[in-house]
Amino acid sequence: MRWRDTLSIRIGLGLAALLAALYGVSQAVVMKRFLRLEDQAAGQNVRRVEDALTTAVATVDSKTGEWASWDDTYDFIRGRAPRYIRVNTADNTFRELQLNLMAWLDKSGRLVHGKAFSLSRDREIPLPVGLMESLHSAGPFLRRPSPGRKKAGILLLPGQAIMLSCRPILTSEGKGPALGTLVFGRFLDEIELRRLSNMTHLAFTLQPVAAPDLPGYLAGSERSKGYLARPLGRRTLAAYSLVRNLYGRPAFLLTITGPRAIYAQGQATVRHFLLWVLYLGLACGVAFRALAARLATSLCQKEESDSRYRAVVEQSHEIILLLDARSGEVLEANPAFQRLFGYTPGDLAGLTIFDIAAGDLYAVEISIDRAEGDHHYIGERRYRCKDGVLVDVETSASLIASGSRKAVCLVIRDITERKRAEEQTHRQLQRLSALHDIDLAITASLDLDITLNVLLEHALNQLQVDAACILLLNRRTQTLDCLAERGFRTPLLHHFRQHLGEGYAGQAARDRERILLSSLPAIGDASVLSPILVGEQCAAYCAMPLIAQGQVKGVLEIYHRSALQPHAEWLSYLETLSQQAAIAIDKATLLQDLQATNLSLSLAYDATIEGWSRALDLRDRETEGHTRRVADLTVLLARAFGLPEEEIAHIRRGAILHDIGKMGIPDAILLKPGKLTPEEWNIMRQHPVYARDMLAPIAFLTPALDIPYCHHEKWDGTGYPRGLQGTDIPLAARLFAVVDVWDALRYDRPYRPGWPAKKVANHILSRIGSHFDPQAAEAFLSLMDSLRRQEAA
Repeated sequence: MRWRDTLSIRIGLGLAALLAALYGVSQAVVMKRFLRLEDQAAGQNVRRVEDALTTAVATVDSKTGEWASWDDTYDFIRGRAPRYIRVNTADNTFRELQLNLMAWLDKSGRLVHGKAFSLSRDREIPLPVGLMESLHSAGPFLRRPSPGRKKAGILLLPGQAIMLSCRPILTSEGKGPALGTLVFGRFLDEIELRRLSNMTHLAFTLQPVAAPDLPGYLAGSERSKGYLARPLGRRTLAAYSLVRNLYGRPAFLLTITGPRAIYAQGQATVRHFLLWVLYLGLACGVAFRALAARLATSLCQKEESDSRYRAVVEQSHEIILLLDARSGEVLEANPAFQRLFGYTPGDLAGLTIFDIAAGDLYAVEISIDRAEGDHHYIGERRYRCKDGVLVDVETSASLIASGSRKAVCLVIRDITERKRAEEQTHRQLQRLSALHDIDLAITASLDLDITLNVLLEHALNQLQVDAACILLLNRRTQTLDCLAERGFRTPLLHHFRQHLGEGYAGQAARDRERILLSSLPAIGDASVLSPILVGEQCAAYCAMPLIAQGQVKGVLEIYHRSALQPHAEWLSYLETLSQQAAIAIDKATLLQDLQATNLSLSLAYDATIEGWSRALDLRDRETEGHTRRVADLTVLLARAFGLPEEEIAHIRRGAILHDIGKMGIPDAILLKPGKLTPEEWNIMRQHPVYARDMLAPIAFLTPALDIPYCHHEKWDGTGYPRGLQGTDIPLAARLFAVVDVWDALRYDRPYRPGWPAKKVANHILSRIGSHFDPQAAEAFLSLMDSLRRQEAA
């Protein structure tokens, strides 16, 4: 065996040993990092699904909170609203709220009323089996509800799972006592899971935690981080997590499956690295063999060796460049370089690394200097092709000898696909985070402007467009008006109104279809364009109808000042944003309608009260005008006493209705011209009790009942009907008692003329401490002095 063969064998064995060592190191170091990244990505997927489940439960809880703090619900559980169930548990209520279950429990936890509805089959169904037994496992929560205590989560029932929210039933002011518990629920069925899967773009399943096929290794120590990722093979990865139920106990096993893209990328990285080492080793082996051949053979053998070396370089899939170590001039480039960067062999003359490298040229000089200083350099850069296109590459630089001068050998690998995958992953995470922020804004804020501004801000950032606006459909005028906008340079949008069916936005709303114009006609042909598109100099446009509960709420418009090339992911995200905007508008519209209804009811009650008062004046002519005067004076006295306006509104209603109980007094007694007998006085003194019996069933007038029921009570306890004394008499009744006596004495009655103001004031002063509350009487007299001074001025 010749020494050259022996040397070749030794070099080959050394190279094999080096490859084995590098393979072990890469598997231990590089793949460990990729496996860690794969595990982290699995954890992010688990959190995305868990966040989606949490958001779905929070949606149910938000609707429960709105109903549980509703005065009608409070009255129903007290037994004062018999029509409540018939009005509020119709099938359409379940469809609008997207609920499957409504249940009302009293404060001992017993079911007062419950109804279940199947949204998929669109009909009423029996209450889920085991619902009440599972709810009562919460302990004292349902049996002793209290303000501030609530529960929301997933409950596992026999054969099905349901997202439940339990809230104490309180008044609209959030006050108690809590008279029971309101329970709302939505089935966590295949339809709901499919919706959550589409929203998160992940394939996952939920199975009960006691299922026989539960993986045994879930009980291991890795569960401390909240999830467990396990490969199901070389191509598939599964992530597991335990989802807790309403009571905080593990109830479901969440399983997310997906391709092992990161693992495959790691394997490819290791293979490419080993191939690079192999190619370099082969090159070194060929170089050593060529050197030995030059020492032992003739020039012919040396040339043959050089040709073999060149063949290896030219056939290599990796890009290899030889650079002059001083000037950076390209000395030689293999065909792989020419294929990737588009240069021909004739273009290499005079070409330098500075013509190819993009970005900071100083960094290029540093990499050459390091290679020249016997430092191996590896880094990532962007190189420019002949046509100007930038390519992401990974470069490895080392110093070699090329004839009589030093050269730097660059081994370049195209990493464009890897960079693109990283950017896509980062973009998807940003968009999911933006959707989460929008969900929080919709859930937490009642201000539609704030919610829509948050949504538009994320739309501009994530869709990379110049401007966007939301148009609201006015159903009365059938027009689209600007509700919120971002990124516009001109104020045209604020004065521009489109009718339904006109323009791109009107067509999108009418047809319920997206309109996408990736490249608008030239501005010179502006006959088909709106003034906004022309004024904003837009080159691309998109209109997306906003549909919620099957109704068009408006249009989301996207404007861009250059041509757009939207892909499927971009359009899918735009559709998701439009759904979020529609939900926000629908929620705000429902709230506005509810407020308007409450205001109308309040005005109707006040008009009814005024009618009752006028009816009493028509019956009792001697008190005509008395009701209006005492109501106005009582309001002024209450304000002087520093009472809040909300309480003053109830005081005014009570003053208007103070003698409503006289409707129950017989005309022979009420209209008797002479003095009343003791028996007749006993009947007359019953009119506060009649007032209480008439007004108490009306929940709206309950806060105003103090004056009609107690305005004849006296400070010393000698009044009627209950003989209350001192501060036991409600403050409103104490204030009104002074005003009532003042007005009764100041104005003429059939049996006597009215007294002068001075005489009435002296009468009130003489009754302080016996008939009147001292503070109320003094405040009233001070108020009357102030009013007289104002009239004199």
